[in-house]
Amino acid sequence: MVAMTSVLLAEDDPFIRRVSEVSLKRAGFTVRSVGDGTEALQLLEDGLVDLVILDGLMPTMDGLEACRRLKANPRTAAILMRIIDDTSELKSLEHLGYDQATVERLTRVLKLPDGLILFTGPTASGKTTGLYASLNQLRDGRTNIVACWSLAPTTT
Repeated sequence: MVAMTSVLLAEDDPFIRRVSEVSLKRAGFTVRSVGDGTEALQLLEDGLVDLVILDGLMPTMDGLEACRRLKANPRTAAILMRIIDDTSELKSLEHLGYDQATVERLTRVLKLPDGLILFTGPTASGKTTGLYASLNQLRDGRTNIVACWSLAPTTT
């Protein structure tokens, strides 16, 4: 497996773009950033990257349209892409497609007074969706949550 090292970030909010750039660079990534989907497509004409992170809502061309165009192009179709969109509805554990025994087991674990849950799996397996559904279930105004997220490049 080849280590992922280069990222294209498309984000129209300058503050969020800068904070994201700094975080990704500190994690060891080479980052190229732009302000919208059109600029992202133009930048990828000059060279490919390992990962594209797209804001869902941007001027000129939003992240979803940019993703559609990138996936339709054989040259860029294999690039891993993530769309960050704050309008997405949080799913409940019951709506994730887990079997009933898994939902009951996870719900029971989430009710414990303390502990650690680790979501693992290959790319696009639902780790983030499962994490957010679990956090949504814990959201009660009394629960303290510490989340650790590693964006460090992997090497094998």
